[in-house]
Amino acid sequence: MKTKKKVRKTISVSPEVDRVLRLLSKRFKKSQSQIIEELVKEKLKELRKEERLKAFKELVEMTENLRGVVGNKRIQDIKEEMGGEL
Repeated sequence: MKTKKKVRKTISVSPEVDRVLRLLSKRFKKSQSQIIEELVKEKLKELRKEERLKAFKELVEMTENLRGVVGNKRIQDIKEEMGGEL
């Protein structure tokens, strides 16, 4: 995997977050930047998972609504009833 060029950022955090960040950095023997990067990536992963779950639930709901319209018929059955117009 290629290493991408790093971008320098200046951020401000509360004293409590600073304390926790230093603690995590020492505990995991990683730089504070690495800790922040990993936390941001994990949060992004969670958000994407939530989005996929929401899309899946919407798809299930649409399928259930469609089932209510066409009943338990297969698409092939509906095509045959309509004379192949679909």
